[in-house]
Amino acid sequence: MRKRGRPSSDEIATANVVQLRVPERPAPPKSLTREQAEVWREIVASVPADWFPRETHPLLEQLCRHTVEANRIAKLIDEATRQMGERRPGATETYLKLLQAQRRETASLKSLAVALRLSPSSRMRPEVAGRRRQEPAAGDRRPWEGD
Repeated sequence: MRKRGRPSSDEIATANVVQLRVPERPAPPKSLTREQAEVWREIVASVPADWFPRETHPLLEQLCRHTVEANRIAKLIDEATRQMGERRPGATETYLKLLQAQRRETASLKSLAVALRLSPSSRMRPEVAGRRRQEPAAGDRRPWEGD
């Protein structure tokens, strides 16, 4: 029911207040390991809060799994490299298999990062990227060159 007469300044002030809904960052799914959940939190914290709508969560979940697996493979490659230096039998074959696994993980990571618009190339038009390559970065300018 509407009051008669002119509205008070308090009524006007409260009528103009817009309800702002601050988006929450998605929590990692319970299906992720502790290490994978940490990767989830790092990725989610690196972009605006509303970057990942619900329908992207399965892709983000896989990205976290592949990231952890790629890190494990990198450690195994380091160990295989050490073993090759010691001339252990089978070390070279293991090393080559690990490199193949690393290539597969990298391809998966790249594909998921592009799909989730996390890679610079998926967030920028090619002509803008070309201009940015030609311009020196802010930290690359010498003080006497000015702005």
